[in-house]
Amino acid sequence: MQDRRTTLEQLLVAGLRKQSEGECLEFDELWALVRRGRRARGYHRAVRHIGACPACRRTYLKLRAIELMRRRQSRARLGQLIELPTVWIPAAGTAAATIVVIALLLAPRGTQVTQSLPALAAPEIPIASVPPETRTNPTTPRLSSDAGRLSPPASTPLELEREFTSLEKVPNFVQSAVDAFVSAVASATRSAQPLSTQSPPIQLLSPDIERNAAIIAPVRTFEWRPVVGAEKYVVTIRADDWELTESLSADQTRYTLPPDKSLRHGGEYQLVLVAHRGREELVIKRRFRVLSEKRLPILEWAQQHERDLPIRSGMVYYYQLERFTDALRCFQQARQMYPDDARIEQYLSFVKDRIRAQEADF
Repeated sequence: MQDRRTTLEQLLVAGLRKQSEGECLEFDELWALVRRGRRARGYHRAVRHIGACPACRRTYLKLRAIELMRRRQSRARLGQLIELPTVWIPAAGTAAATIVVIALLLAPRGTQVTQSLPALAAPEIPIASVPPETRTNPTTPRLSSDAGRLSPPASTPLELEREFTSLEKVPNFVQSAVDAFVSAVASATRSAQPLSTQSPPIQLLSPDIERNAAIIAPVRTFEWRPVVGAEKYVVTIRADDWELTESLSADQTRYTLPPDKSLRHGGEYQLVLVAHRGREELVIKRRFRVLSEKRLPILEWAQQHERDLPIRSGMVYYYQLERFTDALRCFQQARQMYPDDARIEQYLSFVKDRIRAQEADF
């Protein structure tokens, strides 16, 4: 059977190792790798890292799917233009007429046109001229208060396309998040699928990893709601280089990591919590990560611009930081700023669906 994988995917499969090379790739590096392929800067180093890093590999595959969808859309639009003759025929006629007019205008003034006008079959009957009708109203009606009309409110395109006026230009990571988010929303709108409505048997209170894939800072304490009838809880936390399991009584709904075991910026972890109730075991599993120190300036930018640029900030929260609840808050604020913009509702629905999928993935 013919191998349909791309060259990059073949290298990823061949280059899998136990330890990844260097720190995780930035969003801009992954996006450039998707868009440019071998022409991307640091291509070989990025390939080696993606081959060994599950998180970067998952992000790369998601971005690649978005880019493929965007290319299919572009090809489909181009095909529609080619297949519609009514679009090209009038355009060709207009171009020909334009050439004739230009040629007549550029002809010397003394040149006479030899073509004679066609003779009429019968002489025209003169028509008596009618005096123009006297009008009491002006020809062009005017609005009673043109000067007092309100300018249209700002909308989504204005925020997404404008540059900063008093600050620096839009950072590259912001534009990358905007492009990826808009493409993902367009794809999800066309291929909407029913989401799971199943709720987790145990509800976590902190950290907020039920609705987000990343937390901002390392924590030591995990807390959850008591389960009715639970006899005990078993907590397991897994990291790349360590794992611990602790058994707790039924009245203990908090667990604090020991001093020698701690989370760190950029680390990936899994929490497994089991509630024993008679012969029944209620289990939830949550994978999450702590934002790397490289992401902290991106987080600071989003926090600073939530009020003046809520749409861009929400897209940065979603794609650069995987903070879905923060993105939802920004789009809710944008809905108040742009109440007549239907795209805000699409963005809100998209983020809410992502949060429901996150909650159901236990």
